[in-house]
Amino acid sequence: MPVSTLVPSVLFLLIISLSSRANAAQQCFAADGVDLKAAVNKYYAGNWAAADTEKYGTIEDWCTKFVTTMRDLFRDKHTFNSNISAWDTSSVPT
Repeated sequence: MPVSTLVPSVLFLLIISLSSRANAAQQCFAADGVDLKAAVNKYYAGNWAAADTEKYGTIEDWCTKFVTTMRDLFRDKHTFNSNISAWDTSSVPT
């Protein structure tokens, strides 16, 4: 197969692979917030791994829409400074 035919085919497969991966649904945190708290602790401690990002996405995009409590989520995390402004906190009572 000539290179001129092969390159577009490879690029097409690469684009399909990347787009399907980008569209893969990340896991949402449960309503009780236990897993969210564990994830924040792990992230803050610097122990966040690629497998965690595969599961939940980047912290800016974590799916928090079902979480009903975020009590003490950032307690004693004085240097935490990640952008979490996109988190959906609509299930957390005021």
